[in-house]
Amino acid sequence: MLSELIFHGDAEDFSSPHTDLQGLPIERLKFNAEEFQQLLKLANTHHVTVRALRVLGNVAHAASNAQLEEWCEAALAKEQTRIANAVEWLNAIMQCLEDCGCPVCVIKSLDHWPDLGSDLDLYTNGTPQQVVRIMCQKLRAQEEPRSWGDKLANKWNFCVPGLPELVEVHV
Repeated sequence: MLSELIFHGDAEDFSSPHTDLQGLPIERLKFNAEEFQQLLKLANTHHVTVRALRVLGNVAHAASNAQLEEWCEAALAKEQTRIANAVEWLNAIMQCLEDCGCPVCVIKSLDHWPDLGSDLDLYTNGTPQQVVRIMCQKLRAQEEPRSWGDKLANKWNFCVPGLPELVEVHV
Protein backbone atom coordinates (compact mmCIF):
# COMPACT_ATOMS: atom_id res chain seq x y z
CA MET A 1 0.00 0.00 0.00
CA LEU A 2 2.82 2.43 0.80
CA SER A 3 4.26 2.19 -2.70
CA GLU A 4 0.80 2.75 -4.21
CA LEU A 5 0.43 5.91 -2.13
CA ILE A 6 3.82 7.22 -3.17
CA PHE A 7 3.88 6.29 -6.85
CA HIS A 8 0.24 6.83 -7.73
CA GLY A 9 -0.64 9.51 -5.23
CA ASP A 10 1.84 12.21 -6.21
CA ALA A 11 1.96 14.47 -9.23
CA GLU A 12 4.47 13.53 -11.94
CA ASP A 13 7.17 15.76 -10.44
CA PHE A 14 6.39 14.54 -6.88
CA SER A 15 5.90 18.15 -5.76
CA SER A 16 2.34 17.67 -4.52
CA PRO A 17 -0.35 15.02 -4.09
CA HIS A 18 -2.66 14.27 -7.01
CA THR A 19 -6.13 15.70 -6.71
CA ASP A 20 -7.45 12.82 -8.81
CA LEU A 21 -7.46 9.83 -6.46
CA GLN A 22 -8.64 7.33 -9.05
CA GLY A 23 -6.67 4.10 -8.82
CA LEU A 24 -5.66 4.61 -5.20
CA PRO A 25 -6.61 1.98 -2.60
CA ILE A 26 -9.71 3.70 -1.15
CA GLU A 27 -11.36 0.34 -0.54
CA ARG A 28 -8.43 -0.79 1.67
CA LEU A 29 -8.63 2.02 4.23
CA LYS A 30 -9.86 -0.05 7.16
CA PHE A 31 -6.91 0.55 9.48
CA ASN A 32 -6.84 0.07 13.19
CA ALA A 33 -4.43 2.15 15.29
CA GLU A 34 -1.78 -0.56 15.32
CA GLU A 35 -1.87 -1.00 11.54
CA PHE A 36 -1.62 2.75 11.04
CA GLN A 37 1.44 2.83 13.32
CA GLN A 38 3.01 0.01 11.29
CA LEU A 39 2.43 1.93 8.06
CA LEU A 40 3.85 5.06 9.67
CA LYS A 41 6.94 3.16 10.84
CA LEU A 42 7.47 1.79 7.33
CA ALA A 43 7.08 5.27 5.83
CA ASN A 44 9.62 6.63 8.33
CA THR A 45 12.07 3.87 7.46
CA HIS A 46 11.91 4.83 3.80
CA HIS A 47 11.86 8.61 4.40
CA VAL A 48 8.48 9.10 2.70
CA THR A 49 6.34 10.02 5.72
CA VAL A 50 5.21 13.46 4.55
CA ARG A 51 4.48 12.34 1.01
CA ALA A 52 2.62 9.20 2.15
CA LEU A 53 0.56 10.97 4.82
CA ARG A 54 -0.48 13.77 2.46
CA VAL A 55 -1.84 11.26 -0.01
CA LEU A 56 -3.33 8.92 2.60
CA GLY A 57 -5.03 11.87 4.31
CA ASN A 58 -6.57 12.91 0.99
CA VAL A 59 -7.70 9.36 0.29
CA ALA A 60 -9.17 9.08 3.80
CA HIS A 61 -11.01 12.37 3.29
CA ALA A 62 -12.41 11.22 -0.06
CA ALA A 63 -13.57 7.98 1.59
CA SER A 64 -15.11 9.89 4.54
CA ASN A 65 -12.82 8.02 6.94
CA ALA A 66 -12.58 10.72 9.63
CA GLN A 67 -10.53 8.59 12.06
CA LEU A 68 -7.83 7.82 9.51
CA GLU A 69 -7.83 11.43 8.32
CA GLU A 70 -7.27 12.61 11.94
CA TRP A 71 -4.42 10.13 12.43
CA CYS A 72 -2.81 11.36 9.21
CA GLU A 73 -3.17 15.02 10.17
CA ALA A 74 -1.72 14.44 13.65
CA ALA A 75 1.21 12.38 12.38
CA LEU A 76 1.86 14.84 9.56
CA ALA A 77 1.88 17.79 11.97
CA LYS A 78 4.34 15.95 14.24
CA GLU A 79 6.62 15.10 11.31
CA GLN A 80 6.51 18.64 9.93
CA THR A 81 7.46 19.97 13.38
CA ARG A 82 10.41 17.53 13.50
CA ILE A 83 11.54 18.60 10.04
CA ALA A 84 11.22 22.32 10.83
CA ASN A 85 13.33 21.85 13.98
CA ALA A 86 15.95 19.84 12.08
CA VAL A 87 16.18 22.39 9.26
CA GLU A 88 16.51 25.23 11.77
CA TRP A 89 19.33 23.35 13.51
CA LEU A 90 20.90 22.48 10.16
CA ASN A 91 21.11 26.18 9.34
CA ALA A 92 22.59 27.01 12.77
CA ILE A 93 25.17 24.21 12.55
CA MET A 94 26.21 25.21 9.05
CA GLN A 95 26.50 28.86 10.07
CA CYS A 96 28.61 27.95 13.10
CA LEU A 97 30.98 25.77 11.08
CA GLU A 98 31.25 28.43 8.35
CA ASP A 99 31.88 31.21 10.90
CA CYS A 100 34.69 29.13 12.40
CA GLY A 101 36.44 28.58 9.07
CA CYS A 102 34.97 25.24 7.99
CA PRO A 103 33.20 25.61 4.64
CA VAL A 104 30.32 23.15 4.67
CA CYS A 105 27.54 21.83 2.48
CA VAL A 106 24.54 19.58 3.06
CA ILE A 107 24.74 16.14 1.48
CA LYS A 108 22.02 13.47 1.26
CA SER A 109 19.79 14.95 4.01
CA LEU A 110 17.56 16.91 1.66
CA ASP A 111 17.41 14.25 -1.08
CA HIS A 112 14.01 13.07 0.18
CA TRP A 113 12.39 16.53 0.38
CA PRO A 114 9.68 17.27 1.51
CA ASP A 115 10.69 14.41 3.78
CA LEU A 116 13.88 14.39 5.80
CA GLY A 117 16.13 11.47 6.62
CA SER A 118 16.86 10.19 10.09
CA ASP A 119 20.11 12.15 10.41
CA LEU A 120 21.70 15.30 9.03
CA ASP A 121 24.67 14.78 6.72
CA LEU A 122 27.23 17.49 6.08
CA TYR A 123 30.51 17.65 4.20
CA THR A 124 33.41 19.97 4.98
CA ASN A 125 36.98 20.26 3.85
CA GLY A 126 37.92 21.43 7.35
CA THR A 127 40.13 19.17 9.43
CA PRO A 128 38.68 16.55 11.75
CA GLN A 129 40.20 18.42 14.69
CA GLN A 130 38.43 21.64 13.66
CA VAL A 131 35.11 19.87 13.23
CA VAL A 132 35.27 18.09 16.59
CA ARG A 133 36.36 21.27 18.39
CA ILE A 134 33.66 23.44 16.81
CA MET A 135 30.87 20.90 17.25
CA CYS A 136 31.78 20.13 20.87
CA GLN A 137 32.77 23.59 22.09
CA LYS A 138 30.51 25.90 20.11
CA LEU A 139 27.43 23.70 19.77
CA ARG A 140 27.92 21.65 22.96
CA ALA A 141 27.55 18.50 20.89
CA GLN A 142 28.56 15.10 22.18
CA GLU A 143 30.85 13.17 19.85
CA GLU A 144 29.44 9.69 19.25
CA PRO A 145 31.68 6.61 19.09
CA ARG A 146 32.93 5.96 15.56
CA SER A 147 32.26 2.63 13.90
CA TRP A 148 34.72 0.95 11.59
CA GLY A 149 32.55 2.16 8.69
CA ASP A 150 32.62 5.73 10.02
CA LYS A 151 36.41 5.60 10.10
CA LEU A 152 36.58 4.26 6.55
CA ALA A 153 34.16 6.98 5.39
CA ASN A 154 36.08 9.62 7.36
CA LYS A 155 32.97 10.84 9.16
CA TRP A 156 32.10 11.88 12.69
CA ASN A 157 28.69 11.69 14.36
CA PHE A 158 27.48 14.20 16.90
CA CYS A 159 24.50 14.41 19.21
CA VAL A 160 23.48 18.06 19.51
CA PRO A 161 21.33 19.04 22.52
CA GLY A 162 17.83 19.90 21.32
CA LEU A 163 18.20 17.95 18.07
CA PRO A 164 16.91 14.36 18.06
CA GLU A 165 18.70 13.54 14.79
CA LEU A 166 22.39 12.76 14.75
CA VAL A 167 24.62 15.10 12.77
CA GLU A 168 27.09 13.27 10.52
CA VAL A 169 30.00 15.35 9.34
CA HIS A 170 32.02 13.89 6.47
CA VAL A 171 35.53 15.33 6.33
